[in-house]
Amino acid sequence: MSKRALQRVAKCICLMICVLFLGQISVFAATIGSILRAPESGWQRYDDQNEYFYYQGTWNEIKNGSAAYYYGGMVYSRNSGEAVKFKFKGSKLRVTHQLLYNRSAKIQVKIDDIVVGSYSMYHPTLSTDQCLVFEKNDLKDGIHYVELTNLDPDLDLGIEKLFCFDAIDIDSTGELLPYDRLSTNLIATGSTSKIDLTWDAVDKATSYTVKRSTTAGGPYTAIANDITGTSFTDTDVTNGTTYYYIITAIVAGRESNSNEASATPEAPQTPPTTEAKLKVVLEVSEALRLSVDDDLNVNTQMSWSSSEPTVATVNEKGIVTALAPGNTVITVKSADGSYTDYINVLVVENADDYRLAIDLKIGETARLTADDFTNTANITWAPMDSSIANVTTKGKVTALSKGLVLISAKDAEGNIIGRVYVRVRE
Repeated sequence: MSKRALQRVAKCICLMICVLFLGQISVFAATIGSILRAPESGWQRYDDQNEYFYYQGTWNEIKNGSAAYYYGGMVYSRNSGEAVKFKFKGSKLRVTHQLLYNRSAKIQVKIDDIVVGSYSMYHPTLSTDQCLVFEKNDLKDGIHYVELTNLDPDLDLGIEKLFCFDAIDIDSTGELLPYDRLSTNLIATGSTSKIDLTWDAVDKATSYTVKRSTTAGGPYTAIANDITGTSFTDTDVTNGTTYYYIITAIVAGRESNSNEASATPEAPQTPPTTEAKLKVVLEVSEALRLSVDDDLNVNTQMSWSSSEPTVATVNEKGIVTALAPGNTVITVKSADGSYTDYINVLVVENADDYRLAIDLKIGETARLTADDFTNTANITWAPMDSSIANVTTKGKVTALSKGLVLISAKDAEGNIIGRVYVRVRE
């Protein structure tokens, strides 16, 4: 073979070697369990000390220069439910950490409120350097919120399984962003000329700002600043107008917004003017059920309201609870608005001087009748609360427990022909 031919063969061999070598580099990618001390091409790494990571719960730091940790350190927590939360722009995510025997075997990964999987840092015998423990590389390019939560079941058995956090990798063109999504479970409740706001405390929050808008989604205007509690009452409102609120928590000098909550304050319902002044009388802390039909389930299909909720409240089942002395009007409406009715309620400290009732001690009895004593068999007796007193078919009342109960008498057609209160004392 000529010298020129040998040179050509040598060049071809070199070219093939280069192609094979470059091809191997281009297709190589770390897999779960691979040691990954530095980010691969196309990735960038963020260490646990970055200020944009939000740590929920009690966390501690190890900084000993070990090659097992990126930059020689990491953070860890000991309790179930504690989490790391962060926000990033990109389309892929990796989590790296050392494998060891006392590490958590179940870290739940939630991205954009969806659980996408979990990973383990546990190994019964190995002690590795920085290791790839989780990867998600098919995300839509954009902003993502991530929550990593320790759910190792061994924690419930008292076995220590540390949740350790060392570093994450994201797209080299991506960016780690300030976390601004701390859950506060904001609830808004409208009543007469006011809206009450309540929310859950945010871990490490130093104060809260209440913001309001008359348009869903904002823009919002701050109406209260430097609140350290978890409630606020907005009285600068107009009845019939819907208001939208968010709470901004201040954590480590940064702001984090809550969910949006809305409510509409309503003007008190005014009952029709009548000559009647009859009222239901309740003592403070007493409760009494109202009804619109023999079937109590109909109550839950109605809308109930109290004109003075500080005096007495009424729930969706029509149960009125007395809170403080005063007068209120309980209004009930059907869903379609075709039926509306009212009842006046007087709340007093002691109803003894305000309400006529049969007074019995527990175990005592009394007899009721609607006409002459021989007509009792034609009457159906219905106590509002049979745990306080019950009535036999012959109208014999037996006191069972302390309280006040209203007993109704109905004729054969089901019409109410009389009512009487029974007060039971110990």
